[in-house]
Amino acid sequence: MQNLVFQALGGLIVAVYNEHPPTDEDHRKALAVFRTMDFDRAKFLGVTRGGAPTPAQRKELTDTLRGRELQAAIVSDVRLVRGVVTALSWFNRKIRSYSMAEMEQALEYLEVPTGKRDRVRATVRHLEIDVNVTPYEHEPRTAARG
Repeated sequence: MQNLVFQALGGLIVAVYNEHPPTDEDHRKALAVFRTMDFDRAKFLGVTRGGAPTPAQRKELTDTLRGRELQAAIVSDVRLVRGVVTALSWFNRKIRSYSMAEMEQALEYLEVPTGKRDRVRATVRHLEIDVNVTPYEHEPRTAARG
């Protein structure tokens, strides 16, 4: 079973992790995609239930970036993941952490046009199924009316 799946939507890479770290094979596939990216234009949305790169995988990712910064939003409710994002931010100031309830803010940070956000959310739901997690409701929250 895969612990990490991803899909390119134009210049946005959408990646979904289950609760486990990526396998070495999953990680190699992701690094291969990263090596082909135009870091000046590409953006990254990661959604995770707790899975995050291992320390060795983080080092490989940092080495692959070679000092370049990738605009990235990582969406998770798991504190450990937020700690990993903090560690990654030491090498990439453009990475931000968001809770699941803040998906809309993550998409805003990535400058995803409003008209394309439904497609991104649908892609996340599809990928969540591929890593064997129950899809989280990523619909934008609206203010309650009283």
